[in-house]
Amino acid sequence: MKNSTNLPRPSAKGVSTIKIDFKRMSQEEFARYEDMAIDGRLIYDEYPAEEYKYFSQLSRLGYKNRHEGWSKEICEDKQAEYKREYLHSKERNGRFFRQACIMQENIRRGQTTVWKINKTQDREEKLTYALQALELILCDEGLAKHNGVNIPEYAGCEYCNGVTEWSEKLGADGKEVRFEFCPVCGRMIEER
Repeated sequence: MKNSTNLPRPSAKGVSTIKIDFKRMSQEEFARYEDMAIDGRLIYDEYPAEEYKYFSQLSRLGYKNRHEGWSKEICEDKQAEYKREYLHSKERNGRFFRQACIMQENIRRGQTTVWKINKTQDREEKLTYALQALELILCDEGLAKHNGVNIPEYAGCEYCNGVTEWSEKLGADGKEVRFEFCPVCGRMIEER
């Protein structure tokens, strides 16, 4: 096998010993995997669903070229079609995943807001927190604002796009320090 020094090798039980991060893979390296799939030299059994489908299509395409006489032009057209489908599927699934993370984070923040409702005694504050919780849980941005309650904006985490919250803690010098906290990745960014 040519150029296969860094490829995952199956263990004795058939399980890949190296996990491949396709998100961080260079285009050249991905093209090498595509060529190996077309040549029938790539073992893709343990790959994620989108990659499994794409590489198995390429493997079948290579087989049809070698054994059933499909022309190079037909194979290149099919490969381009499979690549478009693969990229579209990756983009769609990434979008769904991000939306699911946002919804989960909103539910978590909504529950935190419900705890604030239970802690406070002031009716106005209870109403504000209740509208905020409803807005978060229903993902209905602007619900509280339409009902005359201003809720502070939440910025996204620059690392994972999770919804961040502002909080305060005592610093090493005993003074209060404001910081931004991302409950998704756990990062804390101090206010400068």
